Amino acid sequence: MRFLIDEMFAADVADQLRDVGHDPVHVSEVGLGAGADGDVLGFAATEGRVVVTENAADFLPLLDAQIAAGVAVAPVVIVLKGKLPRRSGGDEPRPRSQARRLG
Repeated sequence: MRFLIDEMFAADVADQLRDVGHDPVHVSEVGLGAGADGDVLGFAATEGRVVVTENAADFLPLLDAQIAAGVAVAPVVIVLKGKLPRRSGGDEPRPRSQARRLG
């Protein structure tokens, strides 16, 4: 599967997904590291990638607007990071666990 991993996930998630046979890129690998959500969505649509993000608040209205306008959009997976395993003693989810949930 071709994924575009959004910035709230560690770049290591893309590495872990590659290890299990997927074709992911992290936004930081393609110059979209602090990019506008519309640019992320447009890149994914052009490249045939599924956006993986936690940012439902921004992506859902953007998707609704683009669909209403008849614009082709990329599929988007909204991940609830609160459900991912955390690093011991820390607040950040573990990249390997993030990838396992996606792959």
